[in-house]
Amino acid sequence: MKETRISDLPLAGYLCARDYPLVRVEGPNGRKLFVFTGVPESAILDFYNGQGRVSARRLLDALRNLKGLTLQAL
Repeated sequence: MKETRISDLPLAGYLCARDYPLVRVEGPNGRKLFVFTGVPESAILDFYNGQGRVSARRLLDALRNLKGLTLQAL
């Protein structure tokens, strides 16, 4: 399956909240790339066009989790 690398934390949080699989995190502490599979280009465009809808609670939880991953040595 095609992998999509995302460095934008809000977009990565949105994708997690939409249940796209996060397969790994790459890069040095504080500067991570989030690698997802199965993300259609339309999902990314929906986010940037303001048309993507997710629960505020799910988005906040995803952002907190991803922020924690940026600070960990993996």
